[in-house]
Amino acid sequence: MFFGPWLTAHGLGFADAVLVDDRADNCQAFTSQGGTAIQWKMGANTTSEAAGQLDHWLDQQLGGTAPASQLA
Repeated sequence: MFFGPWLTAHGLGFADAVLVDDRADNCQAFTSQGGTAIQWKMGANTTSEAAGQLDHWLDQQLGGTAPASQLA
Protein backbone atom coordinates (compact mmCIF):
# COMPACT_ATOMS: atom_id res chain seq x y z
CA MET A 1 0.00 0.00 0.00
CA PHE A 2 1.28 3.44 -0.94
CA PHE A 3 0.12 5.21 2.20
CA GLY A 4 2.16 3.44 4.90
CA PRO A 5 5.61 4.30 3.53
CA TRP A 6 4.53 7.87 2.71
CA LEU A 7 3.15 8.46 6.19
CA THR A 8 6.26 6.97 7.82
CA ALA A 9 8.56 9.09 5.65
CA HIS A 10 6.71 12.17 6.91
CA GLY A 11 6.75 11.16 10.57
CA LEU A 12 3.07 10.20 10.64
CA GLY A 13 1.01 7.09 11.21
CA PHE A 14 -2.35 5.94 9.90
CA ALA A 15 -4.06 7.33 13.01
CA ASP A 16 -2.87 10.78 11.89
CA ALA A 17 -4.48 10.51 8.47
CA VAL A 18 -7.83 10.48 6.73
CA LEU A 19 -8.43 9.03 3.28
CA VAL A 20 -11.20 10.28 1.00
CA ASP A 21 -11.81 7.68 -1.69
CA ASP A 22 -14.66 6.34 -3.78
CA ARG A 23 -13.68 2.68 -3.46
CA ALA A 24 -14.82 0.57 -0.53
CA ASP A 25 -11.78 -1.71 -0.74
CA ASN A 26 -9.36 1.21 -0.45
CA CYS A 27 -11.30 2.59 2.52
CA GLN A 28 -11.31 -0.84 4.20
CA ALA A 29 -7.57 -1.30 3.67
CA PHE A 30 -6.88 2.15 5.11
CA THR A 31 -9.07 1.67 8.19
CA SER A 32 -7.62 -1.80 8.81
CA GLN A 33 -4.28 -0.05 9.32
CA GLY A 34 -5.76 2.34 11.89
CA GLY A 35 -6.61 5.29 9.66
CA THR A 36 -9.93 6.97 9.07
CA ALA A 37 -11.60 6.72 5.68
CA ILE A 38 -14.42 8.71 4.15
CA GLN A 39 -16.01 6.93 1.21
CA TRP A 40 -17.27 9.57 -1.19
CA LYS A 41 -18.54 9.07 -4.71
CA MET A 42 -19.12 12.00 -7.02
CA GLY A 43 -22.75 12.05 -8.04
CA ALA A 44 -23.77 9.69 -5.23
CA ASN A 45 -22.72 11.76 -2.22
CA THR A 46 -22.83 15.47 -1.54
CA THR A 47 -19.73 17.44 -0.70
CA SER A 48 -21.41 18.49 2.54
CA GLU A 49 -21.53 14.82 3.61
CA ALA A 50 -17.78 14.46 3.15
CA ALA A 51 -17.13 17.86 4.74
CA GLY A 52 -19.24 16.89 7.76
CA GLN A 53 -17.28 13.68 8.23
CA LEU A 54 -14.02 15.56 7.82
CA ASP A 55 -15.15 18.16 10.37
CA HIS A 56 -15.88 15.34 12.80
CA TRP A 57 -12.45 13.77 12.23
CA LEU A 58 -10.67 17.10 12.66
CA ASP A 59 -12.66 17.80 15.81
CA GLN A 60 -11.43 14.51 17.26
CA GLN A 61 -7.85 15.18 16.18
CA LEU A 62 -7.80 18.70 17.58
CA GLY A 63 -9.66 17.88 20.77
CA GLY A 64 -12.73 19.89 19.83
CA THR A 65 -10.88 23.17 19.42
CA ALA A 66 -12.17 24.37 16.04
CA PRO A 67 -14.38 23.25 13.17
CA ALA A 68 -12.67 22.68 9.83
CA SER A 69 -14.39 25.76 8.42
CA GLN A 70 -12.29 27.88 10.80
CA LEU A 71 -8.99 26.23 9.86
CA ALA A 72 -7.31 28.20 7.10
